[in-house]
Amino acid sequence: VQRKHIDFTTWKITLPAEIAKGGATTDRPEFVYAMTPRVRAVLEGRKELGPDAYIFGAESGAYVASFDKSWRELFKHAGLPVGRKDGLTWHDLRHEFVSFLVDSGGEIHEVKEAARHKDIRTTERYMKAREERLKALMAKMSGRSA
Repeated sequence: VQRKHIDFTTWKITLPAEIAKGGATTDRPEFVYAMTPRVRAVLEGRKELGPDAYIFGAESGAYVASFDKSWRELFKHAGLPVGRKDGLTWHDLRHEFVSFLVDSGGEIHEVKEAARHKDIRTTERYMKAREERLKALMAKMSGRSA
């Protein structure tokens, strides 16, 4: 099986040290990865709001304490379930991003970097989940349960 190379550089957004989470202690810039070119474009567009604006804040860049109400409204309009018990949460977007990278053939060290996992064992859990999905798929194909 030939693995695809994922060009993470197109998704990389550099954060200056003064606004980066660890920048105050390391005095070095940090980076995040945008999930898609569209997300990257939206985030890059928010630069115009200035250095004090929150990336995931209000449209104006103001601080937002919780996105729960907006999240619930968005999913209500889309007809999707929301919530930890029976629906989707913000963190599911992160899981989707990492799973997409794994399923696209990303090497574990590349996916670890993109997800900003401190421990590669966290990334390995996504690999394990992928293996479980493949086993379930193969079981369906053979007409038996996993």
